[in-house]
Amino acid sequence: MAIESNTKGVNPLPSRSFLLVPLALCMSVYGCGGTRASRSGTEINQRTQASSLTLTSDQIAFIEKNVPKAIAWQMYWTQPDASKDPSYAARAGKSVSAKYVNLECAVMIWIDDLRYSSVVYVKMPDGQLDYPGFLGYTDGNADLDDLLKSGNLSSTSWHLFLLKLDYFAGPGLSLAPEQKEKYRQQFKSISSYSLTDGEVTLPPLGPPTYEASSETKERLLERITTEAVEQCNKMYREGETVTITIPNFNVGDPRIWVLMEPQRGRGVIIDIQLCTNPKDEPVIFGSVVNWDIKVDRYGVKDDTIEKIRDQLLKVWKHRVGGSSH
Repeated sequence: MAIESNTKGVNPLPSRSFLLVPLALCMSVYGCGGTRASRSGTEINQRTQASSLTLTSDQIAFIEKNVPKAIAWQMYWTQPDASKDPSYAARAGKSVSAKYVNLECAVMIWIDDLRYSSVVYVKMPDGQLDYPGFLGYTDGNADLDDLLKSGNLSSTSWHLFLLKLDYFAGPGLSLAPEQKEKYRQQFKSISSYSLTDGEVTLPPLGPPTYEASSETKERLLERITTEAVEQCNKMYREGETVTITIPNFNVGDPRIWVLMEPQRGRGVIIDIQLCTNPKDEPVIFGSVVNWDIKVDRYGVKDDTIEKIRDQLLKVWKHRVGGSSH
């Protein structure tokens, strides 16, 4: 794989609009200098160790295994029309070229012809990749060079990760104050990075295929269940009985949508950010996808409820403030 490193000064941020959280947060965890994208750039800033910007074999194997899962989730749950594109259908199930953008505390997998499916990960302090998300990016005409020169990337998963740093006291995200601050600063603008040529296998068309139960998947299901119950207790009155439905998933999916239906009143669908290491890391509540399942979301009728029920993995009745059965 060809690798290109770049650590020159950052250009002023242009007036383009980018979504959610800037990417600079991920560059400070270990310290890094300013950068400017350049196809021929090979210098490494003296403050940054070159090894920190080189993807390990484990990280590359993780990318090759998990990026197709993230794209399959997106195609099925949020971008069903994209899979109908003839150009995608012709490449489904095949490998396509990609760029792995390795930053100090994040990795982005850029697919030039499939920009809306550019997958991003938080790079944890131990180097493991976790909290998959998608590039929050609004200028469809800019290419990767333009994006890197802007010094600004964003991802919903980074945004939620930052929020959770302040509220989760468990061992996984219990970081020292200086580490938290480094993540915040690094997600604000791009600093040092390297580019690696790679490949991504595009998932086949149709509903995702789901892996069999495993210890990791069961742990992740436990975390999803706990988070769903916590949110249910916040959204509904004490004593109310709510049916909670969790659809099937793969370890490596970026998110999951959980359906909650009370005996009376409006049902909701919530979004939960998933992790890939549920033994040590929590899942994170993201948002409410639909505040009332009886009303078309954004005025457009969709089949999300049917999909959740069709892909059913777990369903139970929960009494708010009480027990589940």
